[in-house]
Formats: sequence, C-alpha cells, structure tokens
Amino acid sequence: MAATAAYRLPTELNEEPLEGSNLQTLILRIQREDSSAAAQLSETITGAVRLMLRRSGVENPDAKINEVLFNAVDAIRSCEVDSPKTLLQFVRATIQKRKPPVAALSNSTIQYHQQVTKALARLPDRHREIIRRFYFLDQTPEFICIDMGITQTQFETGRTSAKSALMNFRRGIRSSGLETERHP
Repeated sequence: MAATAAYRLPTELNEEPLEGSNLQTLILRIQREDSSAAAQLSETITGAVRLMLRRSGVENPDAKINEVLFNAVDAIRSCEVDSPKTLLQFVRATIQKRKPPVAALSNSTIQYHQQVTKALARLPDRHREIIRRFYFLDQTPEFICIDMGITQTQFETGRTSAKSALMNFRRGIRSSGLETERHP
C-alpha cells in the first residue's frame, strides 16, 4: 500500500506531473503489452481518477472509473499517451468529454437528443452495443469482435443495420422539422 501512495495525480495543472519514475516504467511496460503493468497502473491511479470524476460532477463516479482506466490503458497501448503528463491530460480530457453542458442546450437540441436515444433504444441489443462501442467508445472492430464473441461479418452486419435504422430516423427528423442547423 505504501508503494502506491507515492503516486498521485495532481489536482491542478501547475502541479508537478505524476511523481516517481515507476509510473513512466509502467507506461513503457504497457506499450510492450505487459498486462500486469496495466493492472498495476489501474491500482495506482484509481483513487485519483475517482476524485477527478467526483470533482467534475459526474454522477456515480465509481461506475465510470473502469471505463476511464480502460480508455487510458488503450491510449497508452496505441502510444497516444507516452508519459505521466500526457496520461493526466488524457484522463482529464476523457472526464470532461463525459459531461455535456446541459444548461447550454436549447429545447430543440434536447428533444433531438431524446429522439436519438429512443431510436438507439429500438435497436437490437447486439447492434446497439456495437454502435456504442465503435462510435462512442472508439473501440476497434477487432476488439469488439473478440470481446463480444462475434465474427467480423456479424460486426459489419450489426453496424450496417444500426446505421441504416439511424439514417431512417434522421430522415424522419428532417421531414418533421425538428432538425436544427446544429444537427445537419
């Protein structure tokens, strides 16, 4: 426990980046596909990610921690994140993306988003999950197929079918006049 206490994410941008060279070592090990390093990194920064989620106003931050950590490890593996400083920036950006400025949305925009949500809810579970993972979580088709236990053909069929259903929804929105210039 004392070993992980030496690592903390700064709460302000002007603080020193992450303390200790072991975090850099973990990042390098993750890039070399060392799965134990990914687990160690997650253990090391879970508390800081939870705190950042709470401070950002995310409801039920414990439910979001794994998603943020998964995305961070994925970004390290793809070399998008290569240092403790870029890890911090990535985690903050991920958390900020999760929080839409609801107060700034107009009524028509809120209505549009509600209708999109309803259209997504009408999709079969597998298709909706493919769309969510591919378009909203930026997961690769290969990862989705392995994780969901489906073939590449099933992935493409689900994605194409869901896109078609959403395009039909969009055509219906255009004809009803609900679509605004913010949603071309």
